[in-house]
Amino acid sequence: MSDEGLSENELKDIWNQLYEKYSELSEEPGNNQLNIKKKLEYLISKYKAVVIAIDCLKSGYDNDLVSFLKSEGYVVSKDNYDEDLETIKEEANDLLVRANTFSSQLPKETKEKFNIYDILSSYSIILGYDLDHESVSVFKFLSLKKQVKNKIKLLESNNG
Repeated sequence: MSDEGLSENELKDIWNQLYEKYSELSEEPGNNQLNIKKKLEYLISKYKAVVIAIDCLKSGYDNDLVSFLKSEGYVVSKDNYDEDLETIKEEANDLLVRANTFSSQLPKETKEKFNIYDILSSYSIILGYDLDHESVSVFKFLSLKKQVKNKIKLLESNNG
């Protein structure tokens, strides 16, 4: 399938459908790292957009920026304009607090990065047979993952 002619929103929808299907197949609905990262990035982006809008509005009134803030649930009136901007800036800090909450739910990143080839290589070693890294389907990957987990459990029960 080609991505030519598709909008960014259509591509995002396709990605979300693929990820949901993968999560369903992998039987790991608790594996929501991607969802946590999405929420984290959304909150940070929203915070930045609100702060930039406020900074711009301090230079002068702009209908589009005021509309943006109102669409995000903030109150801006011409009567209390400066106070409203300060209140919004303080309320926007809540976005960062929520972002930090999501950030704390993510595992600490290590300097060592792994890619799918590293994972498949380790699966090959654990399972004792070579894998064709270029032709592993999602179903085969999930099956290999399950086999590795079972083998590790078996080894742990034999050693412990």
